[in-house]
Amino acid sequence: MKAIQGLILVILLASCGGDRAESVNAAGMEYKSFAESDGEEMVMREDAQTTAPQQGKEQKLIKTGNLNYKVDEIQKEQDRLLAIVKAHKGYVSSENTYRNDYRVSQNMQIRIPATHFDQVLKEIEVGVEFFENKSVNVSDVSEEYYDLEARLKTKKALEQRYMDLLNSAKSVSEILEVERELYKVIEEIESVEGRFKYLNDQVGMSTLNIGFYTTTEDRGRFGYEGMKSLSRGWEHFKSFVLWFIAQWPFLIVIGFLWFLVRRRWKRRG
Repeated sequence: MKAIQGLILVILLASCGGDRAESVNAAGMEYKSFAESDGEEMVMREDAQTTAPQQGKEQKLIKTGNLNYKVDEIQKEQDRLLAIVKAHKGYVSSENTYRNDYRVSQNMQIRIPATHFDQVLKEIEVGVEFFENKSVNVSDVSEEYYDLEARLKTKKALEQRYMDLLNSAKSVSEILEVERELYKVIEEIESVEGRFKYLNDQVGMSTLNIGFYTTTEDRGRFGYEGMKSLSRGWEHFKSFVLWFIAQWPFLIVIGFLWFLVRRRWKRRG
């Protein structure tokens, strides 16, 4: 049992760094000689992996663009953009259309390979006379990316050490103790992997948010408003007729009273 505990302490020392060496020694002085030899060498090697400067490595950049402009025809512009996206092996991640009395707007979010980002922007610009909004944001996530990569490698190695230790356990208590530490490492690996996969996706595929619109004022404001007024007038007339029909019980009563009044006046005359 003490051998298993000693190996666990050494592994923890290797994964967490030299700043925990004192607490480990306080928990078990009998493992000091082992930690000062192979254990300390292991700590130095893993610390070097996570803290060494990432020299000569490719920059990891997240590129995001936002475009907004006016077009003559919504459908024609949509077809043009889809052709550009398809040619560059991208895809449309979301798409929305908005309409009101004066404007029709289309919003598209597209994802394209990061290496094609600049070329796609140039091709979109060809068919646009004026951008009401055009912005490009580039975020350098190299430090976080390579830090996560190193941490993931270290955690994977630590997981394998615990697996080896679990295979050599000889009692139920030893197995439970190793499994408890192993599950903690697995949870940490899943957390790091999730963030690492997200960064990989954002770095590999850039995002373009494109908004374009057309106005309905080109139809002629007076004629357009006149047609709308006629339409509203017809709707009001139909509503009045329906309301009038709904009053038939009162109309019958009023008609009957009117008949009695006229009949009485005629008799007096």
